[in-house]
Amino acid sequence: MGEQAVIRGAHGLSAVRALAAVAIVTALLVPAGPVRAADISFGTPDATVTYNESIEFTVPITTGVAPERIELRLGFPEALGPHITAVDVPGAGPQKLRYSLDLTGDGHMAPNTTITATWAAFASADAEPVLSEPLTVHYEDTSHKWQTVAGKLVTVHWYEGSEAFARKALQIAEDAVARTSALLGVTETPRSAPAPGRTSGVRPTPRSGRCSR
Repeated sequence: MGEQAVIRGAHGLSAVRALAAVAIVTALLVPAGPVRAADISFGTPDATVTYNESIEFTVPITTGVAPERIELRLGFPEALGPHITAVDVPGAGPQKLRYSLDLTGDGHMAPNTTITATWAAFASADAEPVLSEPLTVHYEDTSHKWQTVAGKLVTVHWYEGSEAFARKALQIAEDAVARTSALLGVTETPRSAPAPGRTSGVRPTPRSGRCSR
């Protein structure tokens, strides 16, 4: 009786060992879980502007493993939505992402344009994106030393001539906008607008619509 009990105990121990071995093999065969959003973090984004050439966007990123997708979302004035560009996915660990926006040729951008940039990283194809802090970039014409005077509705940017000349242009533009508004029965709302190019050294720019001298 005691001998039979010992034999059964030995068989039981062998079965336990076999099950443990199967459990270890099974654990090794199970694929790693998906990348979690907590495994991805962005640092502070930055941008370097070179007039008429490019805007280079950078951001530090730290990932546990490589994410599924990374993109840069650029918001332009009056656009219906952001312009989304896919960026090369880095490996695991701390990295610095870079994207250069080409402003040469067809990529020309009007000076005084303000854009926003937000980086997005996806841990997996169906995951919600991890977003960086939004970055605001003001694109300026650095080829001249611009000066500015502003009225109620119009802003004048100029780089040649006196301030008196610029203020005279401002008054002409303000009067023209006021007369046109009264004629059409509309009310102008001040807002910022690009002031591209140069006209006799002065560019009056309404803050609502475009009406340049």
